[in-house]
Amino acid sequence: MKEKWDHLDELVASHACTNDRMIYADAFCYAGQPVILSEFGGIAYKEEYAEDDWGYAQTERTAEAFLRRFRSLMAYIRSNKRIQGFCYTQFTDVMQEVNGLAYIDRRLKVSAETIRAVLEGKE
Repeated sequence: MKEKWDHLDELVASHACTNDRMIYADAFCYAGQPVILSEFGGIAYKEEYAEDDWGYAQTERTAEAFLRRFRSLMAYIRSNKRIQGFCYTQFTDVMQEVNGLAYIDRRLKVSAETIRAVLEGKE
């Protein structure tokens, strides 16, 4: 994440694309708006994988590895003063996507207290 977002000033000023996606709709440009990560995270983790399970990022095989990645992502977001908000992808797993903080049945993958502590930078 650091490699991608450490050049945020140049990215927003140039009206550039990232991963072939436009940052702004046509005819719009940066004029000092807050920078929001509208979708990030997507750490693939599930207790038992099925053949068609997948995620946006590397698959983690343990809750500890999942938490290590989650902590790292959140630490970076807190350290980048340009990022003013975020939307984590996604709250729950959906069908074969195992990117959630919770399983498809809404059981949390790690405790709510741990998720909150990570989000608040207390862990």
